Amino acid sequence: MEMGIFELIEKNEEKVRAVLNILLESAYFYEPDSEDCFRYLYRYRREFFEFYKKFYDWDLIIDSKCARLYKGKWYNDSIKLAAREQFGFRRRDECIAFMCFLEFYEKLLEENNMTAEQKDNPMFKFGDLLFYCKKRFNELFPQSEVYTEEFIRSDILRGVMPQLEKFRFIVLQKPDSGLVGLQKNEYIYEALPACHHYNHTRLSSAVFDDENSTATSESESIAEELDSDSTEFDKAAEKSGDVSADTNTSFAETCNIVSEGREN
Repeated sequence: MEMGIFELIEKNEEKVRAVLNILLESAYFYEPDSEDCFRYLYRYRREFFEFYKKFYDWDLIIDSKCARLYKGKWYNDSIKLAAREQFGFRRRDECIAFMCFLEFYEKLLEENNMTAEQKDNPMFKFGDLLFYCKKRFNELFPQSEVYTEEFIRSDILRGVMPQLEKFRFIVLQKPDSGLVGLQKNEYIYEALPACHHYNHTRLSSAVFDDENSTATSESESIAEELDSDSTEFDKAAEKSGDVSADTNTSFAETCNIVSEGREN
């Protein structure tokens, strides 16, 4: 029996080609990127899912606002982890800051009486995120005097924010020309739907609750969540390792659950 994707190609080859390329051109495909292509993908999601599963063994993850591909295996072992185009953090503090960001996102939704499925995305000031991260770091390390506001801003978030922008978790809302002198704390960001595809409770438990363990069930869960080598996450839990996620493999199990729940 012929795959449905080939029937779609016969009817609208250019549209199918556009959708297939868009899904590969960034970690996330959002509806505003191309409303026409996104709606086409959503309408024929089963056909596209079947295509990627059959030929690449990738999973298409899609809900009403966001789509992406999940690649469960890296085939070219000659390309080492550090050489791959990937979303990830090399330092423990940056990993923790990412968990704090996900917690902050959930807090934004709750405070604004919003859900991730609503059309509009929550906005936030950089200063509010900085304040939240400082509070969480101080709670996690009450005996440490290192985690001042300036240290978190310049030594931690300075490395985290560009990654979040590059891989489309957030987008900076450019100020008007009359606000050129706007302070960094007043910068306004939009939190994009990718944030909702990560289970912050599961991730944070692996880092916060069991920092000194090695091959624990929590460290295994974070490895599943971010799909990196488990040994790397064990090192992160020991405060000295790499934490990274391949751009094609950063959703893992949680995203499949989220996507299936939204389809039903």
